Amino acid sequence: MTELIRRTPFDEVFKLNTAMEQLFNNAVVPTLRTGHSASLPLDVFETADSYVVHAAVPGINPDALDIEINDQTLTVRGEWKQPEQPQGVTYHVMERPTGRFERTLQFPLPLNADAAQANYENGILSFTLPKSEAAKPRKIKLTGQQRQIEAKAT
Repeated sequence: MTELIRRTPFDEVFKLNTAMEQLFNNAVVPTLRTGHSASLPLDVFETADSYVVHAAVPGINPDALDIEINDQTLTVRGEWKQPEQPQGVTYHVMERPTGRFERTLQFPLPLNADAAQANYENGILSFTLPKSEAAKPRKIKLTGQQRQIEAKAT
């Protein structure tokens, strides 16, 4: 049996619009690069001195998480265990994630791993990741002049 697909003159315009949005979002917007699975939902924001990351890890024992900070990279690994399934029941919906996950964020500036802090409360894992001192802007006093300028470390 042949299936007819109705097309409108605007189909190609919508496809082009979608392609342009994807191109813009992938090429311009991200300043943080992520890797591996998107199964670990995150919120990430930046302050003048640090990056702050909130990760939703409900039901995971914080001691079972593997967290690494290396130069400009934060990696969080863990596993959502399959819940015990009682005998004689039929599930209609199972949406909670199960299995191993790994999430890696690469930040645009180096991190001070020694001053990093982590907190776990109500299923939310929070990190405060200070920027490296070398990455912070500094005031440099000019000799022979009575003014200061701001310079950024590279």
